[in-house]
Amino acid sequence: DEGVLIVGSGSATHNLRDFRGTSRLGDPPKPYVKPFEDWLIETVEAGDAEALAGYERAPEGLRNHPTPEHFLPIFVPLGAALAAGAGKGRTLHRSTTYGIIAMTAFAWG
Repeated sequence: DEGVLIVGSGSATHNLRDFRGTSRLGDPPKPYVKPFEDWLIETVEAGDAEALAGYERAPEGLRNHPTPEHFLPIFVPLGAALAAGAGKGRTLHRSTTYGIIAMTAFAWG
């Protein structure tokens, strides 16, 4: 109502341990990236905040996010959306870079 945009910036997948200079910009996604990204999209679009909070139990959750700091930003816009009564998100963009980092973007509201 007030024209405010809330942004949470991280990466849908972020396993830099597997990056280590062996990945190139145009590489296809690693086999463990798509199952997690598919789960993430399904979960965001369903508005399942509880499942998101347990992302480490998702398919390949810990492989894609060995540490949580690049996944936690999703809870900022999600929390704002839930407070506004709009918990279901929609996918705006989906791509992967270096075969490891999913650049999936969502919007709520």
